[in-house]
Amino acid sequence: MTNMREIEFVIPVEIDDMRIDKAVALETHLSRSTIANMFENDLVLCNGKNVKRSEKIFAGDVISVTFPDENDEKVQGQDIELNIVYEDDHIVVINKEPHMVVHPGAGNKDGTIANALVYKYSDITEVGESHRPGIVHRLDVGTSGLLVAVKTNEAYEKFVEMFSTHDVERDYLALVWGRMETSEGIIDAPIGRSPNRATQMAVVETGKPARTHYKVRDHYPEKNVTLLDISLETGRTHQIRVHCSAIDHPIVGDKTYGGYRQNLEVPRPFLHAHTLRFVHPVTNEKMTFSAGLPEDLLSVLNALEATD
Repeated sequence: MTNMREIEFVIPVEIDDMRIDKAVALETHLSRSTIANMFENDLVLCNGKNVKRSEKIFAGDVISVTFPDENDEKVQGQDIELNIVYEDDHIVVINKEPHMVVHPGAGNKDGTIANALVYKYSDITEVGESHRPGIVHRLDVGTSGLLVAVKTNEAYEKFVEMFSTHDVERDYLALVWGRMETSEGIIDAPIGRSPNRATQMAVVETGKPARTHYKVRDHYPEKNVTLLDISLETGRTHQIRVHCSAIDHPIVGDKTYGGYRQNLEVPRPFLHAHTLRFVHPVTNEKMTFSAGLPEDLLSVLNALEATD
């Protein structure tokens, strides 16, 4: 588990009317990427309340921040095979296998993509945050597909910015329960920590803005399930799973968010990140990567097509 530090300070007159993220940088000397992550995870409070990184602060405001301890234990390298789609001196694109964890956390101390990256690229321990070196975004443990990691701090800082401005395009295939009322649409609903279960997310009024675009690819009436093309405008934790559940079309096989039904057996939540598009953080080259459905989900889809 990541060790965290907490500090509290009062805004002096000298930096009155400054953006709060800049004030935090002046006080803590943390990197821009770490500070951005703190705001993303509601680890910065102004007078006891969550704030956006762009908000202004004033003399006398009390700022509380929580951030990873600099002495936090570093991820250890492990010789774990990765399905690498592309790599250069700055980035590596991985086709994540089902059930593989992205970085160490509670209950998953090793055997992760981060452990594999540290083993393969020893210098990556100095890139990004110590508990998830080189990691700029995640896929849930049960989700397969494309994931980009970085080898240099130059690429890391740029990707943090690109994700915050929604300049990384991520497309998914998802199988959901029921028939959609429209052939395409947008789910626009804020996501935050569930008030009932600490390990789950939910649509809540106090959550962060979240937008999910969907388009119907096919419907299978025999089992009453629908195959969707999904793209993310934002990247909240469990966003696709939470949004689909919120509109009563949970991901097939998703036990956490109401998608488990006995009449259709699937090995895991039917969710796969099949396409990734972005501008290279250093060369500015436009890049697109694709990954077909893995065998476990492809067999489910083939069986559905055979019955309809």
